[in-house]
Amino acid sequence: MLAAALNIDPHADKRMLQLLFIDGIGGRSIFRAALLRQVAKLGVEALYFGYHPSRETLAQIQGRLEAQLHSLAARGPYVLVGYSFGGVLARMAVPQIARAGQPCHLILVASPMHSMALSRRVAGWRAFRWLTGECGALTASETDMATIARPTVVTTCVFGTRPLLGIIDLAGSRPSDGMVSVQEVNPSLFNTALAQASSHPFIATSKATFRVISDCIAACDSRRAP
Repeated sequence: MLAAALNIDPHADKRMLQLLFIDGIGGRSIFRAALLRQVAKLGVEALYFGYHPSRETLAQIQGRLEAQLHSLAARGPYVLVGYSFGGVLARMAVPQIARAGQPCHLILVASPMHSMALSRRVAGWRAFRWLTGECGALTASETDMATIARPTVVTTCVFGTRPLLGIIDLAGSRPSDGMVSVQEVNPSLFNTALAQASSHPFIATSKATFRVISDCIAACDSRRAP
């Protein structure tokens, strides 16, 4: 099922498959390091895209991401993983890339499709505005989030249902991963949407998420086979 309708040229050579992990706001290596090590063991070039929302405008971040996607596409097929706000950035950037340069698979991990109640609740806090910049403001705006299109490339949605520490729910409604509610993820939009009992900080490096990514990588490789 994951192999169907992938954006891969059947005549492309067997260059190493690439995977780009897009950080969430405040991204740290703890949220991706273990996952990227596991991906590298599959023979895939594992990369990440980081950014500084307190020092960069949203347009600057998106511009850098689009440049990196163009660079990846020039080198061969790639899988794109957007964690949390990283998935929002992916949805903004991918439509700007020519079809030949789009990912063979997009994986959204705990990424909101709609405005977040948590962001709306703290939008007036000076610390929130300083730390998250225009990225945080976007997640607090129902109008602006609604303008970001649903992905047209093959997409898998992974979302969590366990509050922080099992009891703390900052999302304001359950089920949630403690920060992003299932309603905000809106898994019904996707043909493939997989729930797991993980909270937001740990879902990207969970074994279940790695299995999903591994399956997507295998699907991309199967389509590249001569």
